[in-house]
Amino acid sequence: MDVGEVRCTWQEGRTLLFDDTYPHAVRNDTNQERVVLLFDFPRPLTTQGRLMRRVLFWCFRRSAYVQDALRNETQWERRFQRATTP
Repeated sequence: MDVGEVRCTWQEGRTLLFDDTYPHAVRNDTNQERVVLLFDFPRPLTTQGRLMRRVLFWCFRRSAYVQDALRNETQWERRFQRATTP
């Protein structure tokens, strides 16, 4: 992952935290599934900034990108349940 001018590498068992307001790009050159947990940390914003953030997140949640991810997560959960249920 490149975040701004910094190259970051994820390591198993470690946490990678970055500020996504910087330009960033991620690639997964493996055959393994990649699972990402996103946190939305509060930032000091003006009233207009908070309104814009709310509108953008509303649109983002309804985008095909997020909807596909939600469907993939549901499928993964079903596979996991089948694999772990005796």
